[in-house]
Amino acid sequence: MSERDNLKHYARLVSQIIFSVYFFFIVFGTSIPFRARPLALEDYSSSNVVNQIVFSSLFLISVPCLVVFWRETIAFLKKEKWLFLLLVWATLSVGWSDFSTYSFKRLFQVYTNITVCLAFFAALGSSRDMFRFLRPILSVYLVLNILSVLLIPGATDPTHGTWRGLAVGKNMFGQAMVICFIFMFFSAKKSTGTRRLIDYFLCFIAVVLLVGSHSGTSIGTFLIVVALGMLYYSNRLFRSLNIGRMYVYFILLSFIAFAVVICTLSFDWIESMFLAAGKDLTFTGRTNLWIDIWNLSKQHFWLGCGYNGFWIMTPHNHALMAFLDNYEWVPNEAHMGYLDILNELGMVGLFIFILLVLGYFVRIPGTAADEFHFWLIIAILILNLQESTLFRANLFSGVFFIMSYMAACVDMIGNSPPSMAD
Repeated sequence: MSERDNLKHYARLVSQIIFSVYFFFIVFGTSIPFRARPLALEDYSSSNVVNQIVFSSLFLISVPCLVVFWRETIAFLKKEKWLFLLLVWATLSVGWSDFSTYSFKRLFQVYTNITVCLAFFAALGSSRDMFRFLRPILSVYLVLNILSVLLIPGATDPTHGTWRGLAVGKNMFGQAMVICFIFMFFSAKKSTGTRRLIDYFLCFIAVVLLVGSHSGTSIGTFLIVVALGMLYYSNRLFRSLNIGRMYVYFILLSFIAFAVVICTLSFDWIESMFLAAGKDLTFTGRTNLWIDIWNLSKQHFWLGCGYNGFWIMTPHNHALMAFLDNYEWVPNEAHMGYLDILNELGMVGLFIFILLVLGYFVRIPGTAADEFHFWLIIAILILNLQESTLFRANLFSGVFFIMSYMAACVDMIGNSPPSMAD
């Protein structure tokens, strides 16, 4: 074995280790679990020393791996431009952020996410081994969560009285369970025998925990993804009988007819349905927040206020302090990822993100990219209609979005240029 082959061997091993360590800390966090949920401004901490040490170290270790696999890295950059164009724009926006230091620190964590994942995929040439490294982490996570909600009082959200497990609150917990379910479902499809049964059992645990979280956004996303999945796979079945298109048209027309009937019913009846589910037509005040963020974004419509430059929980952020005066609760996000992108990166950043998503869905049909990535990205895009996790620092579903997007792109690229398959 040549010296270069030895170097690649060790770089590949290191990239696998840092990938596993990175996702371990993303899944389990770097803070003590069962903490009190932040309810006031002073409860928010602007820095986490463990975060800074762990993720900075992983970034510094992953960079040499990219250098070793520079051909594979360049091949990826040539084929996948939108993600890195968005990253470049976010970096430029740090320059006009009122809190450039905070913006850069948070953006650096996104750099770490991309660097660690790119080093892993460049070294392996595909996403196939991803399941082998993530499955033990998510399996242990699910088991510890079900044990904690059954045995530890602190695993109950003190504000809502619902399950939150190892997460800070029920919404983050619900998002994690949606992702765990999708992962374990596709892991089961790839497994056989006892391992498949274990994966399906873990899927069941994820659903139980999801229901126990009472997170309306996550449960709704789960139901939509399951419905879309049933439509997709039943369409494949009926297509083999030459009636697939007719089946899809029937389902779509039925859905439209149902929506028309619902919309023509009494408004009071619709409102009573929301109230029965423990919700209201403002989605617990979120619609008012959306309106305020939209009006705020008009002040810097094209360029934005700078990456992560608005939700800086410090008394020195006078614009945010004035904004929060309108809310008894203390929001730390727009509860709609796309509005936060517009507010922080402007219409330019949102347009690049839209091109990123459209480019993915245009390219993926007819490729050998793993279906897991497709459904995970669908789920996270739906989640971000009422949550803000896309391109945020170290948030569970946001990190998995970038990882899954990059993995799917690597799989698509790996089918053509030999440089992506070492």
